[in-house]
Amino acid sequence: MTLFGVTDVHIQHGSLVLLFLVPLLINIGILFIVLITLPNNRTNSSFLIFVFLLILWQLSDGIMRICPTEQAAIPWARISEAIILFVTPFALLFGLRFARWHKKVNPALLFVGLFLMPVLFLLGISVHDNGFTLLKSEYWNWVVNPKHTDFIYALYGWIALHGFVCMLLFGFIYFKKRKDPQTATPALLFALGFTMPTIGGIVCQVIGPLLFHTDDIPVTALLVTIFSALSLVAITKYQLLDYSPRHQWKNLVSLTSEGILIVNREDRIMYANECFCQLSGYTYKELEGKPASGILPDRPKIKMDREESVKAGNNPYDKKEIQLITKGGQKMWTLFSGSPYLDSKGNQIGCMGIYTNIEALKTTEKLLEVKVQELNLFFYKASHDLKAPAASIKGLVSLYKISRDPLSEVIINAIEQSANKLIETTDRLSQIAIISERVPEHREISWMNMIDTILEKIYEGQDCCSCKSVIKMTGPFYSDSYLMDLIFRIALVNAFTYRKDSREECKVHVNVVQEISGVSIRIADNGCGIPEELRRNIFTLFCRGEGRSGIGLGLYTLKLAVDKLGGQVSLNSEPGRGTELHVKIPFDGTPSPY
Repeated sequence: MTLFGVTDVHIQHGSLVLLFLVPLLINIGILFIVLITLPNNRTNSSFLIFVFLLILWQLSDGIMRICPTEQAAIPWARISEAIILFVTPFALLFGLRFARWHKKVNPALLFVGLFLMPVLFLLGISVHDNGFTLLKSEYWNWVVNPKHTDFIYALYGWIALHGFVCMLLFGFIYFKKRKDPQTATPALLFALGFTMPTIGGIVCQVIGPLLFHTDDIPVTALLVTIFSALSLVAITKYQLLDYSPRHQWKNLVSLTSEGILIVNREDRIMYANECFCQLSGYTYKELEGKPASGILPDRPKIKMDREESVKAGNNPYDKKEIQLITKGGQKMWTLFSGSPYLDSKGNQIGCMGIYTNIEALKTTEKLLEVKVQELNLFFYKASHDLKAPAASIKGLVSLYKISRDPLSEVIINAIEQSANKLIETTDRLSQIAIISERVPEHREISWMNMIDTILEKIYEGQDCCSCKSVIKMTGPFYSDSYLMDLIFRIALVNAFTYRKDSREECKVHVNVVQEISGVSIRIADNGCGIPEELRRNIFTLFCRGEGRSGIGLGLYTLKLAVDKLGGQVSLNSEPGRGTELHVKIPFDGTPSPY
């Protein structure tokens, strides 16, 4: 009979036909399973091509065995030899993708390394048409008798090497991934499936004919049955190549509690999951093809922000809070996070967004803002209500001191100290409330005037105090004058208050230096310093200096002011040697409009 118009074949070896037909049918079954049931990705595609080449190789090898004459069998032997050149490279490619190691190699180098030699050997086979002869065999009908040439040695050696590397690769994957049964068990099955045909083929079809001049025993094609059977077990029982969410896409997006929306490059809706439809109140048919800006009015602004982010080198897909207009016309707050939507070639064809309903969160946020405003109002009013009687007490104490009654001097001093502390506390509470609500107004800072005004007040009643100020500014600096004054006032008062001894001279150094990003302020003193255990929490609420009568709000208030200006504050101190406060305020560059 004529087969494919190539040669005459005659089926007369029934058992021989079965030996080659069984693995062929198994591999055809595997091919259809992969095509129909498994997701379409590059790993599965490489396995698919590998199995397809196995089928072609087994088919050509089987036809060669049942040909009635040597002349009819030789073309099929040459076809079989050409196909086997590409079987092992695709097996290696599948193994690398299966283990996810292909990403460690440059794709171009990987392609050249796997397929350059097969192409060269294929050209060599077309030139060396006398590289082998066929011998008549009682059981195998025809067996290949390779000639002892350098080309044949290289060809058979290369095929044997690749088969051996495939066997080692899957064995290595098993040992590397043995703690992951999803990968390890199929890898073990593949390793076992490759071991038998590889060792059998090397011994019976390479070493024997080339080194010991024995007849070729075509066991490789038969032993591939073991590989085919184990592959079928790996695919059906252990879900080989099925560990991918792609074919579960519809289930995943339907089960998620987030709204998913996909738009094309023209901003028209191409897909919306059930959750997004529930959020918006529309059906998918009502949304499909409609402009996304119709229900998401913030999208044009998001697109502009994204372009600016790209120009600035930032992530253009940061999370944003945007409003969704529902079918009923209500505005709903959502948290949007997006990513580019790519086609199979990696080209961007749209954008995919995930929308989370944060309406309840926004409501809570508004309530919290109201409560914060109420708390700030309480601080502000309470500070004034407390400050008034404290000021009255202090005034009465001053009047009483005029009489100079020595019997009541100690009691009056104690009352005055308590009144002063109460006034200081109310001042700090008032400042905290003001900082919380204040929107910074940037005005040019007059450094020396500000520092001199603060020092003038501090020097009243102070002995042995000195302050050296160094201002190094190359131009005007704009910031909030109230907050800057508060920062310097608290820092300088602390520097003069926490001195070693009232009889020892207190020296304070102020350095203001303009930098590229802003201004650096350092205020150093030779005071008593701060122990390490206190330094950890020095900027927290009600943290007091050891053995001091402070109220624990000074540095906390200072840090609030620095944070409000977007700056940073740090403190270095050593007990007995003094303290240095370092404040960095960013450069705004422009004054606020009057």
